[in-house]
Parts: sequence; C-alpha cells; structure tokens
Amino acid sequence: MSYRFLFSLISATLFLLTACKEETADAISRVHQEWADRVAKIELIKDSGTRENFSRMARFLEFMEVSRIEAAVPSKTTRYTTSALARLEDYANPAEMAKVFLGALVIETFSNSLKLQEAFSYPLPYEMDLNEVQLADGQVVRVNKEYFPERPEIQAVRASSLIEMVYDPSGAVPEGQALPTYVSGTFTTELPGAVLQVEFGANESGKTREIGDYSVKLVKMDGHQVAVEIARIDGAMPKIETGSIYIEAQDETGRFLDDRGSGWGDPEDFSKLTKALDVALEAAIKGKLIEADPDVLFEKISKIGGLEEAKEIYGEVDFRGTPDRIRVSLLAPAGGEHISREIILPVLALEGFRYAETPDVIAVSGPVFNHGIESVVRDLPIDLTAKEIVTGISIEHSGYANSLSFNYPDVQSDIFIDGFDRFDDLDMPLLTLTFLDVNGDPVAATDDEAYEFTVNRIEYDPALFSSPPVRVTGVVPVQRLTSMSRVDYAVDDLPETLIIKGNMLLIRGDEMSGLDDENLALFARDGDGRHLLMLHQEILKAEGNDGLRQIVQYYYGDIGGVTLLSRGDIETLPYAFDAALEPVER
Repeated sequence: MSYRFLFSLISATLFLLTACKEETADAISRVHQEWADRVAKIELIKDSGTRENFSRMARFLEFMEVSRIEAAVPSKTTRYTTSALARLEDYANPAEMAKVFLGALVIETFSNSLKLQEAFSYPLPYEMDLNEVQLADGQVVRVNKEYFPERPEIQAVRASSLIEMVYDPSGAVPEGQALPTYVSGTFTTELPGAVLQVEFGANESGKTREIGDYSVKLVKMDGHQVAVEIARIDGAMPKIETGSIYIEAQDETGRFLDDRGSGWGDPEDFSKLTKALDVALEAAIKGKLIEADPDVLFEKISKIGGLEEAKEIYGEVDFRGTPDRIRVSLLAPAGGEHISREIILPVLALEGFRYAETPDVIAVSGPVFNHGIESVVRDLPIDLTAKEIVTGISIEHSGYANSLSFNYPDVQSDIFIDGFDRFDDLDMPLLTLTFLDVNGDPVAATDDEAYEFTVNRIEYDPALFSSPPVRVTGVVPVQRLTSMSRVDYAVDDLPETLIIKGNMLLIRGDEMSGLDDENLALFARDGDGRHLLMLHQEILKAEGNDGLRQIVQYYYGDIGGVTLLSRGDIETLPYAFDAALEPVER
C-alpha cells in the first residue's frame, strides 16, 4: 500500500538543534534512550533480514521523533525566501512557463566539458534526456552514461548536468578537431490542469475553505508552526501528490518566510506506528514474524497499528519567522497535459574577457525575471541606521560547533557590501572580546587557538580557557552604507555610455568605471519595468593597448530600460554585544 505517513523532512536537523533549550535537550535524550532500548531488543531477532529491516525502521522513526521535538522550538532568526511558485506566477499559464524554460536553455562549454545552464529551477516534475552532441563538421556523437576505454571513437559521457567530451583516449584534443555546436535531446513534463489556491489569516485556525474538487482546512497556526488538512469534497481518495502541494507563509511585512522543514502525515499516526512496531518486535523475537522485504514488513506493521491509507492529506511546516497569512497551493492534475518536446540547444563559449570589437549575439527566449533583486529594491530599506544597528543584528548559535554568528538583516546595501565584509575583520582596532565564567569574571585563554573571529562569527574551544566560559561580551566592527542613489533610464532616454540591442546591453566609457570597483550597480528591466535575469557578462577590448573597452551584458528577454544604483560612503561602526554561550558536547 502507499502510505502517506512517511514524512519528507526537508529541514537540516543540525539547524534545528541551534534552537534547542535545556528541556528540549532532556526530551531528546529521553527519546534516544527509549530507542536504544528498542534497538537492544531488535538484536534478539534471529533472522538477519528481519533484524536489519526492524533496525532500519527504528533508526528512521527515532530520527522522526527527535526532529519533531526540535521543530517545536522556534527559530531565533527570521529568514525570507521567494515564493516556490514565483516562476509559475510570472507567466500566463504553466505551458507558457515551460516554453520560456526550454527557450532559455543553453549549453556552456569549458575545457572538454559541456554544461547545461538553466535560467531557473523548473517548479514542476520533468525529465530531460540529452542524448546527442553535434560537432561543427556535422558528426553526431551519442551521449552515454559511462566511458568505454576500448572504443577509439569520440565519446560523450554525461554525469548530472555535465557532458564530458573525450576526443582521444589520451585526453588531448587533436589539432583541427571539430568542436560541439549543438546538444539535442528530449524534455517531458506534466502540466497541472489548474493551480488552486486558498489563503488563511492568523486567526482562522479551524476554518475550512473549498477550491475546485478539494477542501483545505487550517488545522493550526501556532507561532512558527502551521498545519493543514486537504481532502476531496466528494470523499474520494485524493489523487494529488504531496510534491504538488505548497504551504507558504507571509509575515506582517508581506514577504514570504523561509521554512526549516515540512512533514506529511497525521502526528497521531506516529504514536500508532511506534506502538505497532513494539507489538511486531515481540512477535519477531519469538520467530512468529519473519520478513526480508522492508516494504512488506512496513505494511504488516501498519496493519497491526490499524493504519489505513488516509483520505486526508495532513501537512505541517515549521517556518523561520511568525506567519501572518498562509497560502496553500494545489497543482491539480485533473485536466492537465503531458508534453514531450525535442530540444536542440546551442553550445556557447561564455568567456569573461576576450579581444573583439563587436559582441556576439546570444539569442534566448524570455522574459526570465530576477526575483532576488526585485525583492531587494522593492521591499528592503537601504540600510540600518546607526541606532537600528543596536537592535537590528541578531546572534545565533550554530548548534553543532562551538561558535556563534552575527546576522545582519537583509538590506539594499547588500548589493555593495558583501556578507564576508559586513563584519569588517580588517578593522581590528574595533574588535574586543571578553569571555566570562559563571560568576561573571573574565577567563583567560590558555592557548592561541582558544578563540577566533572570522567573517561574521566567533569560534571558540571551551577546553582552552582557564575555566569554562559561559558568556562572551565585546565590540565587533560592522559596516553600513550611508546613502544610495537610483536612476531609472527608459530605452529611449539612455546616456551615451549605454546601448541596448534586444537582450544585449553594451556599457562603454569611463563614466561606468564604478562597475569595476563596486561603486555602481546596473540592472536591466523589461518593457513593463520588471528586472530581468542576466545570462552572461563579458568584457570586450579591441586589439592593442589603446583599444576601446566595453562591458557586454546578455539578459533573458528584451531590455526595455536600465536601473543604475550608486553608493555613498561606507562607514564602520562598533556593535556592542553580550551573549550567552551554548557549548556543544563532543
């Protein structure tokens, strides 16, 4: 039977550990002991195949139980993301999105390898089979999954998104060898019949809404945790897969919250399954239950627990922040379409610098939008003020290493200040760190490697202090942007230094030299004002030292305008902090 209980946790368990409080750690320790007792009993099973299947299931269920305990602890830091369905929402329908996706595919060549370059992550299930490489002389080379050293002919070997070209067993490229010009294959996908969406507010727990053939119930909206239940209105078994269900949250700012993980299946079934496992374990120890097939064993244990395939789909998500609104999206299969397309993809040599007086033409379909920069310039402040820095920076413990990190909120100045430079460790006169013991007294480092400040975090070894530190105080240097200006140019009102040709933008002249030293940032927009995603940038220079220098940018879609950002001064300020330490036992 297909059983919906098997959770698909996407979260990183190590991340969840960062939020563990003492009572959480005690609960986890208790769970580990309970499962250790079960594992000890599993060793009493005589049949090796049955014993291994029980052991594997026990490890999985232990992981699930621990993960659920950890997930109950809210994240200390709010994190945002782009909606999982943003690409679908960019286009009139899924078919148009698929068309743009295919039209934007290119093959990039470097060394002897060919790499598939996708404009965006395709949000629907699909398969892409790249099966032939055409060379400049017309020769066609079949793509295989492995290399055959006994074959003297040219071979193309695919591994994931890479195709390795082997022209000669020695690995060399013979002089005059015709190089790849196209890669061909097939693309198949299932387009949904409809994208059904319902929304819930923060105070609507228990409410049910109907959309299409389905009902969606907001089971709970408790702090950072959200649970929904989905069923068919007619009571039939849902045909929709969990991979076609999206549970998303927005906080009071309207931005989508990132999540730490999601799970599918009624939590009450977990308890039933654990009890059924204990009953089955006793039978297996007595030799009354022998099963080498793990799927059949799971089916038998599910039957013992009275677990039937549910007509309701229960989903739970843990968000990195506090939701204000919930959106549930169903990619309903009814009325959908199976499409299969033959594809022929051009091979491009995308270089960063080359000597040439005129740029090449790179034709790709579009538009494909730059969601990241759209969100930055639309939703974020330029930077924190000096006063806001005091409360705007959050401190987070790693949970799996003895370190704590300083997290600066998302701001527009991230365009100019790299995350590696935000907490400026070059300005060491501002950096002071003092470690304290339980009495609040300073403790001395007994080794030069006792602690280190690197990038945005403090790494320390509690064993290399005169006594174990429990707190750290000090001052960390942090950079902020004092100002930023923005100019929007229309396609018919460009300065002489900018030239637009379709999806290509040419940048010339000394006025744009700020792009080199990161004082300027330039973004292309389409005719409706949306920011386009860049495909490639290269620098052109005519032969000779006095040749004209040009920057050429290629975008996914025709350019209808340009946004130019220029930054003011960057200042370094002291950030004073006082934080508890949470050493990790090794």
